[in-house]
Amino acid sequence: MRADIRPTLDINVGDDGHPPDTYWNLVCSTGGVFQLGTPEETRAFLDTDEDGVLDAVDECLETPPDVPANAIGSPFGK
Repeated sequence: MRADIRPTLDINVGDDGHPPDTYWNLVCSTGGVFQLGTPEETRAFLDTDEDGVLDAVDECLETPPDVPANAIGSPFGK
């Protein structure tokens, strides 16, 4: 969530017979940010199968949790 309140100054120098004038306005806005998906910067540090090998180098992403895995993510003995 975010909120923003800022004053703005509108200066009219005058033309076509209109006198110069100045207006102060107050601009108020609110908004929200929603992240859909995972950015590439974070994806490089994920270990979705929890085998201790990052997904970026894991060649076996279906290793069950708590099963020892080698450097490429394959369970030992396979």
